Amino acid sequence: MTGMESPLLRARLTTRAGQFKQLVSRLRLPETSQDRDAIRPLVRQLHDVTALENAILSEFGSMQRAVADSPAGRAYMYHLATAAVHCTRAAGHLATALQSLTVVPSPGTPLPQDAPLGFTLGHAAARRSLQRSQQALEAGAAEFTEPGRPSLPQPPSAHSRSADQNSLPTRRRPR
Repeated sequence: MTGMESPLLRARLTTRAGQFKQLVSRLRLPETSQDRDAIRPLVRQLHDVTALENAILSEFGSMQRAVADSPAGRAYMYHLATAAVHCTRAAGHLATALQSLTVVPSPGTPLPQDAPLGFTLGHAAARRSLQRSQQALEAGAAEFTEPGRPSLPQPPSAHSRSADQNSLPTRRRPR
């Protein structure tokens, strides 16, 4: 690609982040989780999530050769892949929520007591995963607006404390 790749990639990430934002706003817990009436909206939401996931994976495949040689392109691919991973997790959470509603053998039979809880928790986890996808894309778009080259996030540094011969290891408190 040419020197115009940073604004182009930023625009693509911003567009995808907007799509995730719309999807998160539409991803509402159905009014009822007590019976099979919740299945139809949940299947529609699962379809929407997998459609967006497929669009991201398609874009990933089509753009890979075009941008993989530049630092900006690699950063773009990194953020796109991160969003795809979280989107896949969201689809899995929605499938789990759907499964919690389909354990009833016949329409007249009541749901087990833990089915609404599994449904609610799965739906909430899917929403969080989609928000993480959106955040990954927004972070990538913000990276392209800053001066300088976008760079891939650095892996966490290795533990640098040297072990003393005469001391016992101590547990650190979380911050």
